[in-house]
Amino acid sequence: AIASDVDNTMASAVKVVSGFHPIIAAKFKRLVPGPAIGVAYGEANSNATTTIAAGAQIFGDSVSLSASDTNDFNVVTKAKIKGIKVPNLGNAFAVALSFVESDANVNVNGSVTARETDITIDASSIDLNNDVFTVAKIKRALGGLAGKAAGAGGGAGLKPASNAGAIGIAGAVSIVVSNNDANAFVGGSATLFANRDLWLRAYAEDNFKAISIAGAKLASTVAIGGGIAVTDYTNTADAEIGDGATVTCTYTNAEVAA
Repeated sequence: AIASDVDNTMASAVKVVSGFHPIIAAKFKRLVPGPAIGVAYGEANSNATTTIAAGAQIFGDSVSLSASDTNDFNVVTKAKIKGIKVPNLGNAFAVALSFVESDANVNVNGSVTARETDITIDASSIDLNNDVFTVAKIKRALGGLAGKAAGAGGGAGLKPASNAGAIGIAGAVSIVVSNNDANAFVGGSATLFANRDLWLRAYAEDNFKAISIAGAKLASTVAIGGGIAVTDYTNTADAEIGDGATVTCTYTNAEVAA
């Protein structure tokens, strides 16, 4: 067997918290001023290539030629405010940028002979996860454990401003450009002989997800919450035998699938 395999994990995460933060509240007895702005950037490239060049000769009882990418991509940004310390600073912005590319290629241009059984040519590119997630949330009031901490003698520093101000904005933006390709190619100069079967396969799978969530709950004169996801996904698989190639299967099947 001749194989090239890539296993790629990319994770980029940013979390920004303003207002009530447990550690700062416990140590300094105060809220963190806004705004809360978080940006996460992720970029990844996977490339697996197996090539049998023109003039090369491969012999075996069975022959397997493969290229495989297995990817796990994740970009997350969270920007949250819980408790507005200063009017007009209760704004939260979360931006996540993901640019990923994966290519698996098997190119056969030489001579391949399987004396006993099969020739298998397999290109596979799989994004197990291709996720982008943004959250931007604002709350003026303190509730739950934060509210109990403020009411337990935390002092004025743990009390949110009585007036959230004229405007409060929560914005979440996810931007994704993703290309995932698998190519299994037998060129015109190739000669393939299998005593049983030929399997030529290309498989591309992209499990993608892009989510943007925004919420503004602060009773300002103007409160705006907006989430935007801008995505460009390409997922292709090609299996091809070029013009002029010689393929011989003495037993049963020659299968080309993508």
